[in-house]
Amino acid sequence: MLAKSQKLNLGKGENRRIFSGNKIKTESLTIYFQKAKENHSRFLVIVPKKIINKAVDRNRIKRQLYSLIRSFLKDLEGLDAVVYVDKKDRGCENYTQSLLEALKKLYV
Repeated sequence: MLAKSQKLNLGKGENRRIFSGNKIKTESLTIYFQKAKENHSRFLVIVPKKIINKAVDRNRIKRQLYSLIRSFLKDLEGLDAVVYVDKKDRGCENYTQSLLEALKKLYV
């Protein structure tokens, strides 16, 4: 998991504007991002109940995506991003692979 200071809180109205910003779409994920007001990056992973029914599976996907984000956190400074799971895939490896491709696009 990420530290509380590295998680994006959508409860604040100003953070909800991230959905009208830039986005990168892969086959199973959509990443909405914008430049952060602070120097450190903040991320949020959303796995809807409509797509993944079991909470165990949703939490497993979140844990794996957060661990991948944590490894890229130093390279992506000053970025607020929401990772939204769009489509049900077989296995968590597809989600991590999609996120890895999208993070490489962001990094370049």
